[in-house]
Amino acid sequence: MVGSNAFGVEEVDGERLHGIVHYLRMVEDGRIDLSGMLTHTFRLEQWREAFTVLATQEQTGAVKVAFDFR
Repeated sequence: MVGSNAFGVEEVDGERLHGIVHYLRMVEDGRIDLSGMLTHTFRLEQWREAFTVLATQEQTGAVKVAFDFR
């Protein structure tokens, strides 16, 4: 599996589909563990800190940063 910033039509297990469809199916089937992807969560008013964490990924170890609206 190779990551990318864009999706196209891919063949996985002999089936050609849009890459995001394959990805979502693998997540649903438990073939991809997402537990470590979301590394940082911020409230919206912390947006500057969130973008700083993204801009300095080599120091922060950020993989995926999200805003929590709850």
